[in-house]
Amino acid sequence: MTAGQQNSKTARVILAVSLILNIFFATLIAYKHSGHIREFVTNAIAPRAINDTQLKEFNRNHGPIIVEGKVGNENARKLKLLIIGNSLSYVPASDSPDWKHSGGMAASNIENDYAHLLMKELVDRKGVQIEYMISNLAEFERNFKN
Repeated sequence: MTAGQQNSKTARVILAVSLILNIFFATLIAYKHSGHIREFVTNAIAPRAINDTQLKEFNRNHGPIIVEGKVGNENARKLKLLIIGNSLSYVPASDSPDWKHSGGMAASNIENDYAHLLMKELVDRKGVQIEYMISNLAEFERNFKN
């Protein structure tokens, strides 16, 4: 290896180490000085625990929650779909400030929960009308051992 090649290799290593250190220190400074970033990272690493009382509030019925509907073009081929799940499938709106809309948990609105995204994808790809039922069996899930 010539001296020029060695110098070029050394410069690339120094540049890579410098870039990594800059990213590390910029992240450290942003984390230290931003409460929002710190709160987001803390919540992502250690999410809140939800107790049984809170779960029952989200799933007020002790029997299965069932919601029915139709999506798609009514002149298209019909498809019946039953989605059986837990709170990710469907939770009715509640008086709680944490849950004001109906739909699957972790979704910003009903159109973005997994059940409705699945149905939209089927309607778009297959050109069908879906007659659906979504059943929340969270109570069964929580009391499975009983």
